Amino acid sequence: MSNWPDMPIKEKPILLKTFSSGLNHQTHLISSEDKKTVLKLFSKPSSSAIAIQKFAAKHQLSPHVLYTNPTYDVALMEYIDSSTISQPINPQELKLLGSALKKLHSLPNKLVENQTGRFDLLGYYETYLDEIGANDSLTQSIHQKILPIINVFLKDETHWCVCHNDLVKENCFVTKTDSQFIDWEYAQINNPWFDLATIIYSLQLDHQQAAHLIKVYNSKWLDILSTPIYFAAQCAMLWCDILWHLARGQNLQLPELKKKIDDLKNLETNFNRTV
Repeated sequence: MSNWPDMPIKEKPILLKTFSSGLNHQTHLISSEDKKTVLKLFSKPSSSAIAIQKFAAKHQLSPHVLYTNPTYDVALMEYIDSSTISQPINPQELKLLGSALKKLHSLPNKLVENQTGRFDLLGYYETYLDEIGANDSLTQSIHQKILPIINVFLKDETHWCVCHNDLVKENCFVTKTDSQFIDWEYAQINNPWFDLATIIYSLQLDHQQAAHLIKVYNSKWLDILSTPIYFAAQCAMLWCDILWHLARGQNLQLPELKKKIDDLKNLETNFNRTV
């Protein structure tokens, strides 16, 4: 924090806490003049993620960015004095989350598309598979088996919009009055079902809770919860998440990834029941 005089703070900050959830960055809670802020150190220059967060913050969907350094790998942000969302989640929290997601997906596409383009799911798969290596026959086998379901998601004609693309529970905050999102590194134009699938899976929402969320988001979409696209979207998202972890040196024997593979199989079964 030696460059703190460049930031909009008047006293040398005190480190209060280092958050452990971020894998593409380091995030620290600091205090200066008894005011808490978040200091984020990106693993690589992230001008697009910062620009999109500023855009989202103007619409009360994210904490405001207070400072960035010239190379866009350091940012000082507002601190949300609330814990990330978790189970058990109540109807009011689902309502606020659904309203915020609807607002996010209604934002104009132009700025985000100019910054980052459109989400290339198959491109992400290919990148992660290349990093994992062709010798991992089990991963390659799962990929080939799940690919027909992924293609159902890719062929879905739902209108693409501004998406966060990493709405795991650790990136979602709900206060008494609104919901906000953090960590915008993967924000691009995408099928909104990718965000919906991520939230529903990450929060482990049951059918009733998922229906409540969708009803707030778009009541006309309630019938989709019993169609192939609902399960195909979750398969697409979950396989991307599994490959991301494998590409970073984890393996399928880890309990967390074993569970995700089991969840993927269950989603595949549910998908097959609806076709």
